Amino acid sequence: MNDVDEVLEDLSAEYSDLARTDFEEIVALISAAPGSDSGMSVATALEPIAPAIASRLREADAGDTTEFLRILKGAANYVLTRWDDPSSDAPEFDGVEQFVRNLEQ
Repeated sequence: MNDVDEVLEDLSAEYSDLARTDFEEIVALISAAPGSDSGMSVATALEPIAPAIASRLREADAGDTTEFLRILKGAANYVLTRWDDPSSDAPEFDGVEQFVRNLEQ
C-alpha cells in the first residue's frame, strides 16, 4: 500500500469523529515537528485526536513518515479550506479523497 492509500485509509476511519479544531491541530502538529522527526512526536501528540493515524506512524519506518505526514498535512489543509463555518458539517470525504489522489499526480 502506498502513502496516499494509507493516509486515505486512516483518515477515512477517523474522519467522521474529527472536528474542525482537530484538523487545525493536525496541521499545527505536523508543521511544528522537527524535520528529522521519525514521526514519533507527532504520533504521540495525535493519539488522543486520531488514534488510527498515530498507530500508523508508530508502525512505519522512519523514512516512510515524511511522505505520509506531507500528504496528511495537505489533506487537513484542504479540509480547513472547505470547512469555513465551524458550526456546519465537515466537507464530504469524497472531495478530500479526490484532492489527496491528485497530490500523487
